[in-house]
Amino acid sequence: MRNYIPKKGTTISRRQVLEVARSYYSDLNKIKQIENSLIMATSKPEADGGRSFYVSDPTYNIAQQIEKHTAVLRSRTDAVERALHKFDKDKQEIIKQNILKGTKIIYCNTTLSERSVQRIRDGFLSLLEIELENIF
Repeated sequence: MRNYIPKKGTTISRRQVLEVARSYYSDLNKIKQIENSLIMATSKPEADGGRSFYVSDPTYNIAQQIEKHTAVLRSRTDAVERALHKFDKDKQEIIKQNILKGTKIIYCNTTLSERSVQRIRDGFLSLLEIELENIF
């Protein structure tokens, strides 16, 4: 009987990697919305008459809430950015058009063939998979 040795990269499926890449811009928008909603929802400091020894710092509290609510989104967007920066500017534009914005390969603004774009796309997704495995 043979010993089964799992292949590397089996923890995250290709579909999950593609979903993280496609949700890049929506994740950035969600981060901005959370930051704006928490900043705008600040309450005025309450006067306790000097009875407590706790000194309130509303700015620090808001920063903690923003960090808590956006930690996963920031890690996902950082992974996409790290994988994206390993390519040239031209290839980055192709990846942004095809994967991040959802434009079909034939409508991408490039002089490369469809097969070349597919190779670039596969390379990006494999790098993103490695980046996401380091996070999760």
